[in-house]
Amino acid sequence: MEGARLTSVAHAELSGLIEEQASLKLPSNFHKLYATPAELQEYLKDQKCQQFPVKLSQLHYNDAHRLPSAVVLFVQGIGICVLVLLLMVSFSLMFLAGSFGPALESFANVTESSGSWKFWVWPAIVFPTFMLSFSLLVIAAKWLVIGRYRTGKLQVYSIPYLRWWFIDRLVHLWEMWVGVLIVDTPLIWIFYQLL
Repeated sequence: MEGARLTSVAHAELSGLIEEQASLKLPSNFHKLYATPAELQEYLKDQKCQQFPVKLSQLHYNDAHRLPSAVVLFVQGIGICVLVLLLMVSFSLMFLAGSFGPALESFANVTESSGSWKFWVWPAIVFPTFMLSFSLLVIAAKWLVIGRYRTGKLQVYSIPYLRWWFIDRLVHLWEMWVGVLIVDTPLIWIFYQLL
């Protein structure tokens, strides 16, 4: 039996079983590399016995107490209102900057002056103002609410968790409104470094 060879159907079934049971990916040409079951068994022993070297340091555990559900819901509701408020502040700053730009009184005026420089300059002032103001508000909020991130474990629904949750939701909102426009540019790298 030591020199016995497997058929191609047996090879296919065996590779599927090994990948499923042992979580090992066999090379596609394993039937040529390991023609006998004994050779394959030796290969599997060598692969299975090698452990990946991982050394993790102990994480600091923040022993803050879990808040009651009603308090958590109330604080998260306030947090959502603050998120919308920060977004509205950025929109207000955008329109404030646009009011100093070329005046566009009405839609009829816009359609009449679409060939003029006013129609093209206004968006070039307004959209970067929104992006910059919202980005700066997110960075300032992160440093005010959390400060520097530290590795550790948090109790879910504790005060440190709610601080993390607020900034996580704020960054997610920023990614939807601003980050999606600057993906694959150095600007997104600068933003994340400032966080």
